Amino acid sequence: MSEQIPNDQTKADPTWRKRKWSDVQVSGKWLATQTSNKTTDFITQGNTPGNVGICFSGGGSIAMIAALGQMRALNDMGVLGQARAVSTVSGGSWAVVPFTYLPDHIDDATFLGPFVEDPSTLTLSTLDYAPSGYLGTTVTLDGIKWDNMAYSAGKLYVNPYFPNNRIWNYQIAKNILEPSGLSSTHFDGLMTPVIETAWFAYSQADAAYIKAQNPGLPDTVHTYQQSEGRIKRPFHLCNTAAFITPNTNPQTGDMLAPVQCTAIATGIFADDLGTVETTATDLQQVGGGLVSSYCFDTKLTSSAKSNINAKLPLNNDNQVSAFSLADITANSSAFFATAIQGMDGIDPKYNYWSAADVAEEKPGVAARFADGGGIEDNVIANLLAFDDIDQVLSFSNALQSVYRDPDNSDNSWNIVVDIWLPTLFGYTPYQHTGNKAGLPTGYHQYANLTEAQLQGQGIRYFRHNQIFDSALFQPFLQQLWDSMDNYTRPAVYFNDAIEVMENTWFNIKPRTIKWLLIHYGPNKTFEATLKPDVRAKLDSYTAHFSGVRKKHPKLYPPTPLADQFPNMVLFATHMEAPLMNLFAHFTSYATIKERDRIQTMFK
Repeated sequence: MSEQIPNDQTKADPTWRKRKWSDVQVSGKWLATQTSNKTTDFITQGNTPGNVGICFSGGGSIAMIAALGQMRALNDMGVLGQARAVSTVSGGSWAVVPFTYLPDHIDDATFLGPFVEDPSTLTLSTLDYAPSGYLGTTVTLDGIKWDNMAYSAGKLYVNPYFPNNRIWNYQIAKNILEPSGLSSTHFDGLMTPVIETAWFAYSQADAAYIKAQNPGLPDTVHTYQQSEGRIKRPFHLCNTAAFITPNTNPQTGDMLAPVQCTAIATGIFADDLGTVETTATDLQQVGGGLVSSYCFDTKLTSSAKSNINAKLPLNNDNQVSAFSLADITANSSAFFATAIQGMDGIDPKYNYWSAADVAEEKPGVAARFADGGGIEDNVIANLLAFDDIDQVLSFSNALQSVYRDPDNSDNSWNIVVDIWLPTLFGYTPYQHTGNKAGLPTGYHQYANLTEAQLQGQGIRYFRHNQIFDSALFQPFLQQLWDSMDNYTRPAVYFNDAIEVMENTWFNIKPRTIKWLLIHYGPNKTFEATLKPDVRAKLDSYTAHFSGVRKKHPKLYPPTPLADQFPNMVLFATHMEAPLMNLFAHFTSYATIKERDRIQTMFK
């Protein structure tokens, strides 16, 4: 049964509570940062022609359903199971975590839903599709409505038995993972929620071996779906971030260090990034490697080279717990935790100790984690930390379409794209007139900005993202713009030999890759193909959400495409079945338009 948390530990001090630790010891490995890091350092790869990595960006429920449609199309092409790795964040993780660890009782066809190549065949009846086990059904349930999640979070915030830093984890466990059978929640005798104690591993064989070595781990373990006849699951990187004090220019403000969570190990590849401060004299360096994922969020007790021993924590029900799928999925989408107003201190927090510091046997420090999209929402840089990725297929689903800024007459530089893409070329996101940073309208190279211009500004978090030559950025913008042909085709960028620069923040080594990007945005051809009654249904949704935007101009600043599908929805976590299915079929349609290029990548 839950034990009341003393007021001086959580509710009066929302930053962190003193963890309760079990006496259960676990042993595991830490993987120190190598000169090269490959996915084969983690798993044995099967046939992955082209060594393609797929990236699904963040963007909440919209990104989740966009990724659903894109996975559906890739599966129809026969390439989804041939990818070497898949990199996700936030809403992309909401789709791919359930797909990767899907239990046997849900078949792949039900989970992905029906693929429809010709949108003219869609009917109002087919748009009502929302069976149990279908990923899309998740966003149609009442629990995922934003008001309901905020209300539930508010009740937990004042509950003296529930730790604030697990409030968002509970929302994810209940509303994202439980519908796919990957978590369970219940109430204890004090009517306080409890998330099941579970952990995750790559395969059933791995799980059995680890459990035999560590019998104190929880009995429930989730592993990759690897049953015969199922789609092969690519190696999954679920990306989050940790707040740090950077070693360079700390006066500019805190920074975010990229954290990768996999079924094998979790941590920060790069080293010499910064510290999580514990006391004035005890600084915990971050980075330098990854630890066995079931050993993450533990209290280090001893280490010897690559072997570590640590204690597992207790949850709010005094049960031995371990790092879980609810944890990685919640961390990956922690933006929503910070978006719940009036509830300071509900960001996910974990006991962190660095692989680079294990020789000192520091027990760890409470580190505040953030949405992985807070640093790189397209998760391309995270993927390229693995040297055996030769081609990247990325889907930018983060709600920002390509358009020209009417307040900027320079047609070479007024093309506005997803805010994280410019940072890959060393530029800031597009700065509109009257921006908070006080910068002139347009894009700005980070190399030309002063520390004073970055200090305290959100754009500072992206300053270390550059992996492509800045000279390629304007041609990148122009190709995206031209590819749309007045919004009759998807916005696409393709480069069959783009040079990747060294990046020490993400631990990326220089090389040449092939990159295909499909950018979210309107497509008049899709809409024109729909039957009249289906188009009328779509128009009704567009009118509704456009009205919502106009009532809340501060929350939803107007853009030239604000009143067009699919851009009229921004912060909606819940969707009715017809709208949800329209989104999924829409992104399938856009993906299929690049069938030839995509299939060629997998040869």
